[in-house]
Amino acid sequence: MSEVSEKPSSAPDMPKNLRQVWAYIRASRYLVLITALILVGCCTTAIIGYQFKLIAYKSFSGDKVALAAFFGRFNGYIGLASFIVQMLLTGRLLRWFGIRVTLFVMPVVFLGGSMGLLLAPALLTASILKGSQGLLRYSLDKSTTELLYLPVVPPRVKSQVKSFIDGFIWRMADGLAGVTLFVFGNRMKFSPGRISLVNFVFLFGWLAIAYGVRHEYLKVLRSAIERRTLDPERTAAGTMDASTIEVLAQQLQQAGEQQVLYGLSLFEVGSEAAWHPVLSGLLEHPSAVVRQRALHILAESGRHPIVAQAEKLLGDDALEVRAEALQYLVVHAHKDPLELLKMTTDVPAHCLQSALVTYLARSRDTDHVVAAQTVLQTMLSSIGPEAEASHREAARALGTIPSPCALHAELSELLRHPNLGVVEQALMSAGKIRVGEFLPLIIESLREPRLLGAARVALAQYGDEAVGALVDRLNDQETPTSVRKRIPAALARIGTVKSAAALAGGIVQSDPELRYEVIKALNKIHTRDPALMPSGTDISHMLDYELLGYYRSFQILAALDMQNGKPSAKTQLLVVAAVRERMEQEFERIFRLLSLVYPSRDVYNAYVGLTSSRPQLQANALEVVEHLLPSDLYRRVVTGVDPDSSPVQRLNFAQRLCRSSVASPTEALRILLHSGDYWLCACALHAVGQGGLAELAEDVRRVLHDDPLLDQTWAWTSRRLGIVETSKGATMPTVLENVDLLRKATIFEGISTQSLLRIAAITSELAWTTDEVVYQENSPAESMFLLLEGEVELRSARMAQRRGENQMIGSLAALGGGTHTESAVATRATRALRIDMEDFFDTMAEDFNVTRGILAVLAGLASRAA
Repeated sequence: MSEVSEKPSSAPDMPKNLRQVWAYIRASRYLVLITALILVGCCTTAIIGYQFKLIAYKSFSGDKVALAAFFGRFNGYIGLASFIVQMLLTGRLLRWFGIRVTLFVMPVVFLGGSMGLLLAPALLTASILKGSQGLLRYSLDKSTTELLYLPVVPPRVKSQVKSFIDGFIWRMADGLAGVTLFVFGNRMKFSPGRISLVNFVFLFGWLAIAYGVRHEYLKVLRSAIERRTLDPERTAAGTMDASTIEVLAQQLQQAGEQQVLYGLSLFEVGSEAAWHPVLSGLLEHPSAVVRQRALHILAESGRHPIVAQAEKLLGDDALEVRAEALQYLVVHAHKDPLELLKMTTDVPAHCLQSALVTYLARSRDTDHVVAAQTVLQTMLSSIGPEAEASHREAARALGTIPSPCALHAELSELLRHPNLGVVEQALMSAGKIRVGEFLPLIIESLREPRLLGAARVALAQYGDEAVGALVDRLNDQETPTSVRKRIPAALARIGTVKSAAALAGGIVQSDPELRYEVIKALNKIHTRDPALMPSGTDISHMLDYELLGYYRSFQILAALDMQNGKPSAKTQLLVVAAVRERMEQEFERIFRLLSLVYPSRDVYNAYVGLTSSRPQLQANALEVVEHLLPSDLYRRVVTGVDPDSSPVQRLNFAQRLCRSSVASPTEALRILLHSGDYWLCACALHAVGQGGLAELAEDVRRVLHDDPLLDQTWAWTSRRLGIVETSKGATMPTVLENVDLLRKATIFEGISTQSLLRIAAITSELAWTTDEVVYQENSPAESMFLLLEGEVELRSARMAQRRGENQMIGSLAALGGGTHTESAVATRATRALRIDMEDFFDTMAEDFNVTRGILAVLAGLASRAA
């Protein structure tokens, strides 16, 4: 399919020339004010330079030798003084007063100096004015101006704006000052002293603009901190002034965890911020990560004695906080770590032990590591009520020790621990230290629903190091399907070029469910960042394969169900539903593949429209797809769902595309028996057995039945057809019969037949005689029941209702986890399937399709009730 190709993604627009940079500046009030401030400042200094040079020339009567000597000494002394101010005072002034004050220092000093020059136009006053300009311009004023650029993002734009101002605005200011001096000094004959009157205009304008800049700076800085657009590494190159620190402190007191952590990263760029009292308050923050980071900053600053708070934090719930507190007390307060363990405290022993293990192992000292090993073994050998908590703390401690470390070998046993809570913590720690030998155990943990989240987080932390092992297990036929199906999502979570390439390379899978998971994982990566997708990804062959599979399923469905989608025989109800569900899954995979090439939002909207039951949405979706796809591909994709095409037309198209036909129900069942799809094969076996189709006996004999479900259904069908000579269990209901019964219940109508198999496996059959109580009002709703035959009356003070065959009782109370609001009494002999709710909730946890189906039905009931 040559028409399917990748489309290059475009990079975001950035200013590329002088005009675009100027347009970018004009769009920001803050940048406009900075530009105006620098323009006015440069004009003012140019005028001061003119006054100084002219008065000096007149003072030395034009003697060039004397002037050169004077300027040399003057500039030398001013340069030296400026250096001293920059080294000794600039940083302190910014930290003490902040940008809100330092913005006004130069214009105020220039106002005083210009006033003195106006009243006494002599070399002394001119030198003082010029000296103050030289003293402040390249020290305090330069540092203040650099701070103004702090909240300007992104960095590339910041550098372009600075280049524009330094290269263009400065020259413009020189030109403006030259024109001003030409008018007032040359044309209007103002003396050097009277030129100060002109400079007053610029200076008052400077003060007004500085006021606006100060207000806008604080607003932009708050916004940058809230949006987390400041780069701590770039911030570290500058000085944290008092104004910035105060804004950060306010944000730290009001923001959520992530913003507080971001603010703390800015505090860490220099020790000058660590004195702020807000950090001490963060030692009681609800987030353990925040408490640990705040304690670390305070400890590094060494300015605040926080021994009492650190001792209190030894009892913190979080290991990281305890370890940080222990390190502070040992390193900064010079406490003996072993004596700390003997402190009279309500803190469990394993909490302090884990902190001690972390502290000793981090030191890298051989003796300390041996001591840490001893303490760790004490934790791991713990028995009794505290054993589980001690083992979990040991697993957590191992994750805080940098790799490599001999202690990490203990994680292997913890990853095999019988307690899932301990294994979960061991998985999190394994992800932090990223040792390759733990990867097989982490991947194996994917099969356990309780450990699925922790295993995926750990694999994501491994990053590209885990990709090879994951791909090997994905393609290993011996690996359990439950593990293989969860590997694609783990690769998507890693989210790198290598993991995307691995998924693209593993898209060809014989198992349709596994293939679906791989395609879905590719969709996630493509949606998150299309640039991660490997270049030249060709999905044309897979798209052809899915289209052929879809239309082949259509042929089989037409042969089994000749009445426009209505089952033609009761014995084929389940197999027809299974084939129809497979078609729906194939159709979804087709559109997921298309979304890897064409705009994903448009493809998704078209899919939703085509699968809806509303004619208007279907028509709109067809129009969207027609505009997206080439004509040949469009015809192949939509012919099977186009409402304007008849079943005969669709069937003819399928026959032309597949180049074969399915002539009868028997042939359709034969194809399913040998399809390699275990679920469709099981459903076909069930249909053959129920229909007594002896003509398929030889095909049944040849069916591989190594799967437990296939084996049970094959044995049942073989007995029905007389292939197996035994009557034992011949009348026993199969799990597929229970599936067929469950799908008739309203509460389960949103669940696929294959997912219903999980529910059928946890059912048990019960029977009651007339007037026997099924359950009492106000009794715990521990089960729900599907009535197979007979009748049950639901009785309460407000109502009496009867329920019969294929109806559920006790379901809403059971799903809500409460008590029954009515009593249930059998009015005649009754049989039912009982579903234990504890088992049912486990099934919901293991198979999200069950959860989604139940939620869809409940949402529909609520919508109709509204």
